[in-house]
Amino acid sequence: MQGLQARESGVNARIAERLARLDWAAIGASLDEWGHARTPALLTRAECADLRALYADEARFRSRVDMARYRFGVGEYKYFADPLPATVRELREHAYPPLAAIANRWEAALKTRVRHPAELAGLSALCARRGQKKPTPRGATTASTRTFTATWCFRSS
Repeated sequence: MQGLQARESGVNARIAERLARLDWAAIGASLDEWGHARTPALLTRAECADLRALYADEARFRSRVDMARYRFGVGEYKYFADPLPATVRELREHAYPPLAAIANRWEAALKTRVRHPAELAGLSALCARRGQKKPTPRGATTASTRTFTATWCFRSS
């Protein structure tokens, strides 16, 4: 976990650079056509290993969901507590603006009045005004994959 602790102290510009190099127009087109998009690997093996290592540290999570209890499948997921791991925080901060632009394009096409803030800080402020003060990123393990995955949720329900 030494690598993660070193990265916790500052901004990981490499994650921002990796996200900036993505072809967001192609990602948007794939989302339009297929509802999903694939990207090249965004995290290094070491960054993935660091995040996987966190899963055993209960202090890093604010809650745990047993998927079978809700008939979601077999496995569990846990919601990260504040402070978020630096890697997760950086992914959210730098992936949010281009994803918000795609979401806003969809909202306009659907002729809704909803517009998502251009920056994650704006969304966080909006969520706080609406009573959501907890982070929503989560880590999950499932029986089918036996792996740790991290998903980053930007909008609450």
